[in-house]
Amino acid sequence: MRGAAAVVLLLLAAGEVSAMTAEPGEFQVTEATTVQGSLALGADANSGGFLVVWADSRNGSADLDIFGRMLDPAGGARSPEFPVAVARRGQAFPALAFDAERNRFLVVWTDWRDALAVDSDIYGRFVAADGIAEDSPVPIATARISQKFPAIGFDPVQRRYLVVWTDRRHGPVDVLYGRFLAADGGFLGEEFRIAASQGSQENQSVVFDRNRGRFLVVWWAREDTAIRATFIDGPDTPARIPTNVSASGDPRLASNLAVAIAPAANRYLVVWAADAVRPKRDLDVYGVFMDAESGDTVGRPFPIAAGENREHSAVVSYDSRAGRFLVAWLERRRNPDVSDIRVHGRFVAADGHAGDGVLLSDPAAIGPKRSLALGFSPQSGNILILWEDGRDGATSSRGIFGRTQ
Repeated sequence: MRGAAAVVLLLLAAGEVSAMTAEPGEFQVTEATTVQGSLALGADANSGGFLVVWADSRNGSADLDIFGRMLDPAGGARSPEFPVAVARRGQAFPALAFDAERNRFLVVWTDWRDALAVDSDIYGRFVAADGIAEDSPVPIATARISQKFPAIGFDPVQRRYLVVWTDRRHGPVDVLYGRFLAADGGFLGEEFRIAASQGSQENQSVVFDRNRGRFLVVWWAREDTAIRATFIDGPDTPARIPTNVSASGDPRLASNLAVAIAPAANRYLVVWAADAVRPKRDLDVYGVFMDAESGDTVGRPFPIAAGENREHSAVVSYDSRAGRFLVAWLERRRNPDVSDIRVHGRFVAADGHAGDGVLLSDPAAIGPKRSLALGFSPQSGNILILWEDGRDGATSSRGIFGRTQ
């Protein structure tokens, strides 16, 4: 994908957007009859609610902007939809993290406002838990060429954020960079390179381990088609030598990498979609556990969704009440209707036991679906599942729908 124009082509389609309706058990998050895509979701640890942010075309099809909405623990609206970033040339691919002490989120995204053609930067803005966007968007990474696809985590102990992104300042290959920010938004040290590999590093995800006071970053390394991970302790501590997470798996075209931690069990679960090692030559969803202390993998990568359909866009969240992970993915059905895409999930215990698969979207709501987001509310015990949905005759993913589990 190259530049803001490519983002528009990905998320928009010609024609008017019709109103959409939710099936029983589901709800519609967005009300505007425009295209909403590349969503991200974060939990408010104080109220038990959520903030969802997305790229939106309501201000015109030439550019996308970032909008958001506060939701209650059941997914109901707590605020109107509100702008987070509105500027020329487009903004997309948001990510966010929550600071409970200041009761606000830091939202980060890819921004083309000061860019030419394929260039882009990383911007951010604080959003209060009542749905008020604070101050103005600020640049976080603005080196030459492009910075894009940010991931973010928050350390509530030392009161700092880690933002990680793909960067092309060294040439036409994506490499991982990161930067720490204080809880007040000030920079802690300079931008730093996370991995020294010469090949492209993509599909990054980040999570914080409160027990050890450090972050884990995972990504796909194109040069040897491996999923790699490294611990990052702070701005003055170099990233450690990356671990090969998928040595015994088959991580070709590892997409939509995601990671969550089970603190009591001292385990991470890393999930991804990859080319299946079977005749169908399609995507399946895999997972692997990592020991939170050593960083070593625990057992071999295992299939989470490996049916006859195309399973992709995997995400994961940890339910601390039930002591289990929920992995969700999109599944394209093998039938003549290519728009028959459904949301599926599976609970995976921290000891590795996987439960039965569950259908999370209503099968009557036929239509294209794209990215997924998960969030867990410790106060209510709800896991909120959101997805982009083009039901009711729409030809592209145009609205955000969801349900709780």
